[in-house]
Amino acid sequence: MSPPDRLAELRRQRALLQQHSDWLDSEIAAAQAGAPPVAPPPSATPSAVVSALPAPMPGPVPALDATDPDAILSQYRSDESRLKTDVRKGC
Repeated sequence: MSPPDRLAELRRQRALLQQHSDWLDSEIAAAQAGAPPVAPPPSATPSAVVSALPAPMPGPVPALDATDPDAILSQYRSDESRLKTDVRKGC
């Protein structure tokens, strides 16, 4: 990253932190006054924040019913007979 790019990035990060600090100050003031919380203001450049996130893992995602805990747990269960032999191998 060249120095002008780094300087611009540092200034952008400082502006984002200042926005967050201002929002925290308003939340603290609202909590002290007993007022309901106010939603944070939308970011000026949401695409810049999204571009800083790591890329998602490629590949299909299995469709699960998020409300059924058994469906979620069954995804991670292994065969009990295999479990016994795997434990013995590990010892």
